[in-house]
Amino acid sequence: MTETKPLTNFDWQKFWLSKSSEEIEKRKLSQAFSRFHYAIINKYLSENPGNPKTIKIENLVSFVSKQKNDVRQPLVLFYETVACSQKHLAALNQPIVPSQQSSQPAIVGKKTDAAPDQKTVLEKRDDARQQEEAHCVTPEILTFDKDLWVSRLSNEISVRNYSDRTKVTYIRAVSHYLDKSGKTPSSNDQDFIKAHLLRLKEGAGHSARTVNLAAAAISFFYRHVVAKPAVVDAIPRMKAGKDLPEVYGQGDVRKILDSVTNQKHKLLLMITYGCGLRLAEVIALRPTHLHWDRGMIRIHGKGSKDREVPLDTYLAGPIRKHLEDNPGLKFLFEGSEKGQPYPPRTVQKIYDNACKKAKIQRRGGIHTLRHSFATHLLEQGVNLRQIQVLLGHSSIKTTQIYTHVSQEEIAKIRSPIASIMSLKKDCHP
Repeated sequence: MTETKPLTNFDWQKFWLSKSSEEIEKRKLSQAFSRFHYAIINKYLSENPGNPKTIKIENLVSFVSKQKNDVRQPLVLFYETVACSQKHLAALNQPIVPSQQSSQPAIVGKKTDAAPDQKTVLEKRDDARQQEEAHCVTPEILTFDKDLWVSRLSNEISVRNYSDRTKVTYIRAVSHYLDKSGKTPSSNDQDFIKAHLLRLKEGAGHSARTVNLAAAAISFFYRHVVAKPAVVDAIPRMKAGKDLPEVYGQGDVRKILDSVTNQKHKLLLMITYGCGLRLAEVIALRPTHLHWDRGMIRIHGKGSKDREVPLDTYLAGPIRKHLEDNPGLKFLFEGSEKGQPYPPRTVQKIYDNACKKAKIQRRGGIHTLRHSFATHLLEQGVNLRQIQVLLGHSSIKTTQIYTHVSQEEIAKIRSPIASIMSLKKDCHP
């Protein structure tokens, strides 16, 4: 089968590390030696980026001579079974003088391109095992590099242009998993992953939805960073309940808005409800997003997907007044630091204070205003497809949840008891 040539040094490193790990697992070597092998090959490839078959012999020798331990065994195994380079093997089988200060270590003996003596290789493997059993390998080498794995995860997420929120969530979940694991990821981690997810549910008391989010992050990590997709293919997702969104009646929304005396804060809540925006969307609004000639507002939505919503006349006036009083704004809503949008916590606090002042029972975060917007549109007769577009939902299934919370239609339904009582009245005048 033809292999696709990696494009970057990082791709090369990930490619050869994956092949090396597969070889170690195939040979069923001890866990300690496997960690030692992985740490050395990872360090070697990091210091010598590119195709390991083309690494200069003097660089290989320099690397070996500078290490605290004899690291030739992992390199011999690597060049014997993975990278398959006779010239590198020949150099590794020559005595190497450790270099304390000199950056030019010497190989004792004559260089040769001949194949290494197989008996010598086997003897060196036995020596490495003996060193391992005698605890000659330093703890620093045996300890896996968590920061390196997290850095690779961050790079993979950035390459795919995922949102900052997704990046933070995935890194947090994987970091927590690696803290609990304490070892280099391998292809035999299925049971540990399942146990970890179960601990999140039963031990930490997280919801099935939160556990599934952690499972998605770990799956991404093993699939795209560790390059072991088979590990997570069999990991099940927990069945999550379908909670209906909390909504306010229109009267309560009016009370919340009327309770706010700060005009900027009131306008922020009006736009959030009046356009059905997410918290991140209202924070990101800029004056340039207002298309006055067309009566539309451009929204930079979730997943970097833009959409347009109507600029209602009840919003247009207050927005114009806000811009007149605050010219030169970079964002529509800025705090004390000019050129910077409101922090999310500030917006949530504005909403919380408004609910408290209006003496309205808080039904959730500011996202409840978005739920209320969608429900009220449905009750006004706006069709589901139009609501989907206004909310920026990728699937109509996401929007359909509002059909279950529309009080207008549900209120028209009569209970069967009405028929029974009516029948009783007809029978007994």
